[in-house]
Amino acid sequence: MKKLILAALALALLSVGPALAQQAPEDAAAKERDIRKLLELTGSAKLGQQVIAQMFEAFKQESSNVPSSAWDEMQKEFDPDSMIELIVPIYAKHLTHEDVKGLVAFYETPLGRKMTALLPAIAQESMQAGQQWGMEVAQKVQKRLEERRKNTKGK
Repeated sequence: MKKLILAALALALLSVGPALAQQAPEDAAAKERDIRKLLELTGSAKLGQQVIAQMFEAFKQESSNVPSSAWDEMQKEFDPDSMIELIVPIYAKHLTHEDVKGLVAFYETPLGRKMTALLPAIAQESMQAGQQWGMEVAQKVQKRLEERRKNTKGK
């Protein structure tokens, strides 16, 4: 279940749309620079590292017979910057350059910096809450299916 949730999160993060379409090249380049600045200010690369670390923890738990050194070696292959390359076009698709500039201005404020500092903990706790919620939903669904099977057999 945990692996499935983490895989879904990774797939969501890696979905890519058309990049910087229908803009003058200089405007698109400026927008891309500002998006990269926004991603840096918000700690997106750190969040990518956190997701990768959590995924590998789940893999390690499911495959305890694999030596720790093998997992460490595999994890080195994944560069959070490659995720940034995939995310920039998504931001470009959904946000105007003015939106990005406004977000950069916000994340440069004390409140924005505070939010950035808290975001990894919020994301981790939210993921844990989501996993717990998902397990509760799965248990309820299984219970109802079992009740339904029992009721169907009795008829």
